[in-house]
Amino acid sequence: MSIAWSVRGDSAIEAGLTWLALPLLTLFVVNMLLDDGLPSLGKFLAALAPVAVVQALSTVVFRFAPAVEESYYRSSLSTLFIGRLGQDLYTTDAVNNVLNPDRAGGFLFVNLNRASMAMGVMLVAFVAYGYLARKRWVWLAVAPLAAAIVLGGSKTGLALLVLLPLFSLILAVAARSGNPAARMGVVVGGLVIAVVGVQVFFATADDYVNASEATLLPRLQLWGEAIRAIGENLLLGLGFGGWYERWESGGVAIAFSMRPAHNWFLQAWLDAGIAYVAISIVFVVVILIMQLRAVNDARSGHAKFAMAMSGSGFLWVAIHGLGDNSALYGEPPALAFLAVLAALMLTAGRFDSEKRPTLNSRDYATAGSHRRVHSARSESTRSN
Repeated sequence: MSIAWSVRGDSAIEAGLTWLALPLLTLFVVNMLLDDGLPSLGKFLAALAPVAVVQALSTVVFRFAPAVEESYYRSSLSTLFIGRLGQDLYTTDAVNNVLNPDRAGGFLFVNLNRASMAMGVMLVAFVAYGYLARKRWVWLAVAPLAAAIVLGGSKTGLALLVLLPLFSLILAVAARSGNPAARMGVVVGGLVIAVVGVQVFFATADDYVNASEATLLPRLQLWGEAIRAIGENLLLGLGFGGWYERWESGGVAIAFSMRPAHNWFLQAWLDAGIAYVAISIVFVVVILIMQLRAVNDARSGHAKFAMAMSGSGFLWVAIHGLGDNSALYGEPPALAFLAVLAALMLTAGRFDSEKRPTLNSRDYATAGSHRRVHSARSESTRSN
């Protein structure tokens, strides 16, 4: 609907199609799981693994070899994956943070923040599947992805890489307790440990803190201007492209170069108004409910952690996007991995482990009849 008042109607269509792609991909993965079980998902992720690994390794290479990075972005090869975004960094006045020698986005991105978010989702998908199916090969993808997130230069990505697995572990442990008070104690205790750990980290990691402070001020300016623009157009926002048009016309009182609002909540309001924001909030709430239900429905400890991680993959996108220029639906290269995470939560309880298959009602009945026959034979033998 926002096409009606958007300067960039094509951007509105692109956002709508991306939102549509997520449930369609999720439906595909759910059907695949229900028809063929976890082995089919393993093959699906194995097919995606080369893309994830190359993205991770190229991020690390570009981080320490800027000349290689520039050669790639200038080359015609980059246009196969990112269009002219890479070439525009050197042939136009386009600006992005991969030009900073301390940051890198890999072969699929020209923006570090989006790259870090996408790699985080990929990592979580491999971990969730690996724990559920108890497959070790996933670490061949997880290890380079983790290294790329750490070395790529994203401060948010580094924090989420530590905190979200910890949160998932706490949630999984709490779900195994039959005592509600004990569950609450585990969750609160874990959160206290996480908060204290973050405070200790901030107190000791001077470089991290200084870098965070350096990027916080521009964000505060962006958010202030975005809120001012929203206040003038509360119901419909500015429409897609309206934020940039406002900037070009001098309506944004910021000295640095044009850029997104770096907050999905504010950007959604700017792009399509209060209705888009409301739907986005509902989406986050639904994901949280799905995560809690999936953890509760899972039976084994491995499965509970896998379900907790599946929900945390969406939380990674939501939290990352509150301070960076990534959308709530993620990035196109990460959509298939988000679909995997959603499908795992929707089928929670059906696949505990390939090593510990569960019995359905028919299996239980068959097993019971076998036990009765065996018992009768034993009694007959003893009487004889």
